[in-house]
Amino acid sequence: MIKVIYEADPEGGKLTMRAEGHAGYAPAGQDIVCAAVSVLVQTLANKVDAAARSGRLLTSCVQHGETFVVQALPKPGPNNLMVASWFDFVEEGLRALAEAYPD
Repeated sequence: MIKVIYEADPEGGKLTMRAEGHAGYAPAGQDIVCAAVSVLVQTLANKVDAAARSGRLLTSCVQHGETFVVQALPKPGPNNLMVASWFDFVEEGLRALAEAYPD
């Protein structure tokens, strides 16, 4: 089972998404559910890395491994909404995936 935790700190503005585990839908290397989760979370990580390089974030963290972590603290202003929308978009995709593949 894949477990994803999404935390949005309303006071500090920090956004964190953690994903861990395996879907077990198909053999390793052929699991479309794991692949879909990986694509969604990796895309978020790429956006956060790009935003950090361009100076739109106060801090960020991307960790790969058994637990995949993407964390961002946007600079005040319009960056908050933009970065939060990336996390929300990925969350929406993960919810749709969980509905389509509930097991």
